[in-house]
Amino acid sequence: MKQHGQPKRRGRRPTKGLTKAQQRTLKAIRDFKLENGYPPSIKDLGDILGITAAGAHDQVDQLVKKGYLTREPRKARSIMIIRDPGIEHSITAEVQDMEKDNYVTIPLLNKLESVENLFDKSNVVGEILVEAKVAKTGQLFALQLQGDRLKNINIHEGDILIFRRQPLAENSDIILALLDNNIYISRLFIADAHIQLRWENDRYRSIVIKADDDIKIIGKMVGVKRFPVD
Repeated sequence: MKQHGQPKRRGRRPTKGLTKAQQRTLKAIRDFKLENGYPPSIKDLGDILGITAAGAHDQVDQLVKKGYLTREPRKARSIMIIRDPGIEHSITAEVQDMEKDNYVTIPLLNKLESVENLFDKSNVVGEILVEAKVAKTGQLFALQLQGDRLKNINIHEGDILIFRRQPLAENSDIILALLDNNIYISRLFIADAHIQLRWENDRYRSIVIKADDDIKIIGKMVGVKRFPVD
């Protein structure tokens, strides 16, 4: 006798973790960045994985949705790993020798209150592992994001932002800046003679930089890390 009930669902069952293809994609991105010092383009990723650019784009989109990657729209080579199961265990004392060679520690700084003591030892609250090749590009430091002003690019409160200390930046860079004794993390927008600090959240208005404003760039964001919540 046939039993009547809800029809069976067809198709592949969604997975909470990573599929083998997604794990392979994440590893390819990590290895490419370690080798070259910058993330792969979608075309690079497709070539490495032996799939089409559209297929690589789909893999990246799925990893963004699952919280493993972030990617800035309309910007080349903007893929960032924010959660990597391949190295999460290296945050503990079980770091393997090979991983020690590939990763170094940088200081995690306290909340942004004043720039005077920002880099003092008393303001260091911990350490973060980053790729050694990235660390060679300059003096790096990390901050834990407060607020929701970068949510449009999948960067959220509590995420760890990696900055390179530098006084200059280019249009569209995410920067750490000092303006009127306030410290901001925002996107730098430069067009002709106009400069703005823009938020990646439509709830907030941009800050227009006037000619007599004293703005100082402290650093440029070069990476993001997000660790699993227990």
